[in-house]
Amino acid sequence: MATSTSKVFPDDQAVLNQPHQPLNLDFPKRPFGKKAELRCFRPSWFHQWPFLHYHEADDVVFCHLCVKALALKPIKFSNWKDATTGFKNHVKSACHREAVEVLVTLPVTTRDVGEHISHEHAVQKVNSQQALLQVLSSVRLLSKQDLAFRGDGDESDGNLQQLLCLQREKHPNLAHWLKRKEIVYKSSQIQNEMIKTLGLQVLRNIATDIHNSPFVTVKADETTHVSNREQFTVIIRRVSEDLQVDEEFIGLYQTSTTDAATLAGLNKAVFIRLNVSMKKLRGQCFDGASAMSGYRTGVAKRVNDSEPRVVFAYCYGHALNLAANDTLKQSKLMKDVLDTTREITKLIKYSPRRKGKFMKLKESSPASSTGIRVLCPTRWTVRADTLSSIISNYEALQSTWEEALAITKDTEAKARIQGVSAQMDMFQYLYGIMLSEMILRHADNLSRNLQNKSLSAEEGQQVAQMTVDTITSLQNDDAFDLMWEKVSRKARTLNVSEPQLPRKRKCLGGFARVRVKGTFMRPQKNTIDSAIMKHSISLSTAAKPQELEDDLKAVCAFYKDDFDQEMLYAELQTFGVHFQQTYQLQSKEASTKMTIFDIKSYFLSLSHGQRVHLAQVKRLYQLVLVMPATNASSER
Repeated sequence: MATSTSKVFPDDQAVLNQPHQPLNLDFPKRPFGKKAELRCFRPSWFHQWPFLHYHEADDVVFCHLCVKALALKPIKFSNWKDATTGFKNHVKSACHREAVEVLVTLPVTTRDVGEHISHEHAVQKVNSQQALLQVLSSVRLLSKQDLAFRGDGDESDGNLQQLLCLQREKHPNLAHWLKRKEIVYKSSQIQNEMIKTLGLQVLRNIATDIHNSPFVTVKADETTHVSNREQFTVIIRRVSEDLQVDEEFIGLYQTSTTDAATLAGLNKAVFIRLNVSMKKLRGQCFDGASAMSGYRTGVAKRVNDSEPRVVFAYCYGHALNLAANDTLKQSKLMKDVLDTTREITKLIKYSPRRKGKFMKLKESSPASSTGIRVLCPTRWTVRADTLSSIISNYEALQSTWEEALAITKDTEAKARIQGVSAQMDMFQYLYGIMLSEMILRHADNLSRNLQNKSLSAEEGQQVAQMTVDTITSLQNDDAFDLMWEKVSRKARTLNVSEPQLPRKRKCLGGFARVRVKGTFMRPQKNTIDSAIMKHSISLSTAAKPQELEDDLKAVCAFYKDDFDQEMLYAELQTFGVHFQQTYQLQSKEASTKMTIFDIKSYFLSLSHGQRVHLAQVKRLYQLVLVMPATNASSER
C-alpha cells in the first residue's frame, strides 16, 4: 500500500460518477512473498467491495468514494497478497466512514431545508423536476435526430419550443412551469450544457461496454470538414458476450496536421480518454493512405510497436475499388467506354438547356427509366447504376444529340456532341457499356455487402469468393454467346450500326483474318480474367498481412496471454465433437459445408454453463468476429 499524488482520473471526467471495474480484463500477475508466488487482482473483489476503482496503467486500486467525496489524495492498494486485510481496514477507517456518510447516507436520510419549512415548496420542487425532465427529453430527441433547436431569428418558432408546447397538453405542470418569469432552462448556454451532459453519458455507456469486451478493433480515417479543417474519425468495434458485433462512434477530433505521429497520438488519446488499455486492442482497419497504413512509420506500424498482438486489416472496400480500377483500365474498350460515358453525363448534367430537352424526351418515351447519373471520379464500385442509366435512356440520348446540334452555336460544344453521338451509333460502344455494366454490377453488389458493419473479415472472404466464382462462370463460350445475342438484339432496337472489324494491321504473314464476333470475345475474356485475378489477390490477402500457420502453437505464441494452449486444445477437442454432432442433426446432410454463421448459431444455442466450459473457444471466435471487413463506418 502506498500514497501517491498522481492523477488517476482522465481529463474528460468520463468515469468520475462510478468506479472503473473491468470484469473481463486479464489482470497482470506479480510475484509476492519469499516464495515469489504470482498473484493478481481478483474480479470477485469488485462485488465484495463495490467502492474499488481499478487503475489499469499502474495495476492498483483505490477507494472511489474517498476520492470523490473528500477530494483526498488516493491511497493505492497494490499488495494482492494482503489485499483483503487492507480493504477491511480501510472500511473501518474514519475517512471512509465520512465519505460513505456524504455520498450514501445523507442524500437518503436528509431533505432540503425548504421542504421542512413549507409543503408548497416541496410540491413545487417535484413539479420543477418533472418539467426539467421533459425539457431534457425534448433535447435528447432533437439531438438524436440531428434537428435544429432554435428558430430563424425568433426562438418561439424553434423546434424545442414547439416540442415543449406539444408536450404541455399531456403535462399540465409543464404548461404552468413554462409561463414562469424565472429561469426555465431553455437558454442556449443551458441547451449546450444539456447536450454535453447527454453526450458524456453516452460515452460512459460505450466505455462500460468496451470494458466488458475481451477484444476491440479500432477503425479510423482522416477527412476534411466543409469548413476546410482536418478531422480524425475514430470508431471502436467490439463483440459482446452474446456474440453481437457493435461498432461505436467515439468522436471527431480536429487536428492541424495529418502526419502519422499526430494521428497515432490522437488514436492513443482516445483510449486514455475512455480509460481503456490498448492491451485490449487486437485489430486495426485503415485505408491505404501512407500516414495510416505505412509499413515504416504509419499509424498501423506505431500501434503494432506498442502492442504486437494487433493485426492490421487493409480495408476490403479500398482493395475492391483498386481491383475494379485496374481491371477496367487494362482494357482499351472499357477505358474508351467510360471516357465517353463521362462526357455524356457532363453534357447533360452541366447544361440546363440540354437537360431540359432530355427530360422532355424521356417523359414522352413509353418505357419508364431513371435519369442520368454522374460517374463518381474516385469510387469505381458505384458505377453500374450510371452505366445502366445510359443504357435505359439510350434512345432518348440519341434524340437529344440531334436536337442539341441544331441549336448549339459554340464550336467546341458542338464538336463534343458530335463525338458522343458518333460513339453511341457504334456497336462497339453499346457492347462495351453493357459488358462494363455486367461486371461492375457484381462489384457494386460485393461492395455494398462488404460495408455491413456486422460483417467480419472472414465473412468478407467468403462473400468475395462468391463474387469471384460468379465472374468466373461468365468466362465460357455459352456466356459470351448469350451476351452477344443480348447486345445484338439491343442494337437492332436502337438502330445502332452493325459490328465491324477494327482497322486491319499488317503482320509478318500478311493481313490477319479474324471473325467479327471473335474480335469482341477477346476483350470480354481478358477483362473477366483480369477481374478474377484482381479480386482474388486484393480481397483474399487484404486482411492477412502477417501469415500465420494453421497451428495451435503458432496462434498461442502470437497472442500470448490471450489463450492457455493446453486448455484451448482440450476445449477445441470438446467443441469439435459436440459441434459436429449438433451441426449434422440440424443440417441433416453430412456433406453440407459448415460456415462461420453455423458456429455463431451453435454458441447461441448453448446454456451458460456450456459456454463457460468452452470459454477459450468462444474467446477465439470473438477474436475472429472482431476483425472487420471494411473501414466504411469511419469514412461515413
